[in-house]
Amino acid sequence: MLYGDGIHDDTQALQTLLDPCGIVTIEKPGTYLIRKTLLIHSDTRLVLAPGVKLLAAPLSKCALIENEHFADNGRDANIEIIGGIWDGNCDQMGLDAVYEAKHREDEPYSPSLFKGKLIRFAHIDRLMLEKMTVRNPVSYGIQIADAVSFIVRDIYFDYNHHFGTTDGVHVNGPSYNG
Repeated sequence: MLYGDGIHDDTQALQTLLDPCGIVTIEKPGTYLIRKTLLIHSDTRLVLAPGVKLLAAPLSKCALIENEHFADNGRDANIEIIGGIWDGNCDQMGLDAVYEAKHREDEPYSPSLFKGKLIRFAHIDRLMLEKMTVRNPVSYGIQIADAVSFIVRDIYFDYNHHFGTTDGVHVNGPSYNG
């Protein structure tokens, strides 16, 4: 059951909608609380109506969404996300952006580490992100890596600058045709 009240955890209900792939539309405005990273699979189009906000739960220490094969050797294709307010709730996340920035070199890069990135995609062909508001990540708003044929357009960034946030859209290589 989707609550959309900003109090009850909507993670599992949203994941259940995403798992069959295809077109997933959320039309009911509200605040959907996320406690664990949502996984979006190949051949999925997620459409969020105006007024739909996905909010990271306090102390959740997770990205709001990433592709299924973000952290492994697999590859995803044909993923679209349109609309919505994606709120990282950085002040309540439980990560310190200043500490993360100072210690990036101390800890080797690993995709399995969260590091404060709000929306994460890697190892992907044909990705489209559009008409989204990205709000208050701990570090990057959107990370795209090892991507081929990607479109990012009409993204609005609403950041809490005092917290030390960095990039809006960070594209790591190798990435082509974006």
